[in-house]
Amino acid sequence: MFQTQCLKIKLKPGTTDYVLDFIRNLDREEVYEVLRLETMVVETLFLERTRDADYLIMYAKAESLIRANEAMVNSGHPHFESLKKFTDETWGEITAFELLADYERIAQVE
Repeated sequence: MFQTQCLKIKLKPGTTDYVLDFIRNLDREEVYEVLRLETMVVETLFLERTRDADYLIMYAKAESLIRANEAMVNSGHPHFESLKKFTDETWGEITAFELLADYERIAQVE
């Protein structure tokens, strides 16, 4: 069974274009390597635009969310370093959604 989370991340004012450019220009193979290191099986990002602010909505599934966070914090992988810089520059307040139900067929599909 995988662990699931969904976060709402308030973007710092004036950073939305930078966020979109950064995400759209990620190297797909490098992203998959990082997901493997984090034990992530799904990471999906959405953009919510409101009158007051813009938000990233991040949905993720991992073998272990704790290991995923530890990999991000402790790894010397260059991609993690650029992600840390990116999040420091662009992310504001983070709200975790409450998980009500989590149905998956990932293991059945593999």
